[in-house]
Amino acid sequence: MKRFLFATSGMLGFLIAGATLLASARGAGAAIAYGTPEAAAALQFDPFHPAAAAASRQAPILVPNLRSIHVGAADQCPRTPVTPPTIFVSVNDAPPVFEGPSVPNVTVTFTVSLSAPSTRPVFVGYFTFNGTATAGIDYASVSGHLTFQPGQTSIKVIVPVLNDPVPNQPQPKTFFLRLVDPSGAQLGRATGIAKIVESQERPISVSVSDAPSVLEIGPDIHSRFTVSLSAASKKPVTVHFATADGSAKAGSDYLSTSGTLTFQPGQTLKTVIVTVLDNVGPDEADVENFFLKLSSATGASISRGTGQARILENRRVPSVLISVGKTAHVFEAPTLHGVKAVFTVTLSNPTLLPVSVQYATSNGSSKAGVDYAPAGGTLTFGPNETTKTVTIDVLNDPVPNQPNPKTFFLNLSNPKNGVLTRSRGLAEIFEGS
Repeated sequence: MKRFLFATSGMLGFLIAGATLLASARGAGAAIAYGTPEAAAALQFDPFHPAAAAASRQAPILVPNLRSIHVGAADQCPRTPVTPPTIFVSVNDAPPVFEGPSVPNVTVTFTVSLSAPSTRPVFVGYFTFNGTATAGIDYASVSGHLTFQPGQTSIKVIVPVLNDPVPNQPQPKTFFLRLVDPSGAQLGRATGIAKIVESQERPISVSVSDAPSVLEIGPDIHSRFTVSLSAASKKPVTVHFATADGSAKAGSDYLSTSGTLTFQPGQTLKTVIVTVLDNVGPDEADVENFFLKLSSATGASISRGTGQARILENRRVPSVLISVGKTAHVFEAPTLHGVKAVFTVTLSNPTLLPVSVQYATSNGSSKAGVDYAPAGGTLTFGPNETTKTVTIDVLNDPVPNQPNPKTFFLNLSNPKNGVLTRSRGLAEIFEGS
């Protein structure tokens, strides 16, 4: 069987039908055999190239992407090497990032990429350097080497951004990532830029919160809405506001109001006060509501434009009841330690409003500081809470044979959003042995 060699002017491709290609190392030349693959496998390369000996026992293969081929006898075949494509390694500019006390854990991300996949590893070094930003103050400097495995085309380099303690620096602040010393590829775009923007330059938003619930009782009742900016602005911010009916109606349940709020540079909070009316007629619901709406903001966007106020009817006021009576019985003796008298204060029913009441102990036949530890303070019931306890330490009286039992009291006063029906509880201290 006659042997032939081929040479190419570009990438090798599929050979003519029925032919089998035996490839030498580095693609310098190969034998084409006409016949069966078994017969072709037995052929040897002509030793015209140093790589032929190493590849002479390779199995037959087909190689894609043929552009041109020269077929002829071994001594007539020109030898044209195949040149691999040039691969470039480049870095892009990083997306801008925002830094500030309210923006933690900020990082800059550079993407380093190859122009095409490589069949062998590609290496490249990198390091950061200052622009208007300063390493150690605005960002943490990084350096090192990247390794692209065969087929891999992109790797990210992460650079931590630091919260600069000095505000109002040049905007934006910049630094760079430089690529150096590539191996297996050539440098394309060697430098990428990063931009750090102070958080004050982030888009600012304005919002309104719900007003605390108010009780419709008495002549001086107000709902208070808080309007706030997401961050202080360097320029004035304005926003229009106006009340709107819910189940509560302007003129009978509250006084409508509208206007414009102006936040001067550095200001972040404003309050809108709406007068609530004590409705003289019977109301249909225990809870009525109305709204404050924001519109037409300048210098900021509106993130939460509606706040709700709730008006609680006075029939929802709970009574604060003391339930201990004479049931707070305790025993004290030299052998007993940590004795306590416990008073229980209850509401007659849950409420949406916070209820508070002050308490204080007072002597009966026992003496504060000798028979018990005096105490005082304020109990506050949250929404839907109905029970609180007050615990008083009982002391071991060093003088025996005192009146038995000795007594003291817990007194309630100054209730808020509630009515006292029983304001005094009794504790009895029995002397033991």
